[in-house]
Amino acid sequence: MHQAVTDWVFPAFHNWRDGRTNLKVLEIGSLDINGSVRPMFKPFASKYVGLDTQAGPGVDIVYDAAKYTKPNAFDVVVCAEVFEHTPEWQTIIKKSYKNLVDGGIFIATMARGGPTRTLGS
Repeated sequence: MHQAVTDWVFPAFHNWRDGRTNLKVLEIGSLDINGSVRPMFKPFASKYVGLDTQAGPGVDIVYDAAKYTKPNAFDVVVCAEVFEHTPEWQTIIKKSYKNLVDGGIFIATMARGGPTRTLGS
């Protein structure tokens, strides 16, 4: 996991969390190859599901995120450094929205060249 991912995901989550606990968290692309976001979320989660297309460390369910539907089941959906590896990124975003409860948060990061931007800038 690149340090830039941690530097962005950690404050984004905690600004939204604002004391919330017992969260249901879905991590898309959870295979731990070079680090994971799981430690940031796990202390505040009553349920944590790691989803990936291949088995390995950090993966609870082997399944395609573009097909995974659990409507209104998660408070948090996090997808770190996945979109650049799949042509199905738009479908994953749509499914993530459906999987969130009202007021939930979708946190996504993706590698890209050039200057960094945030929504609205």
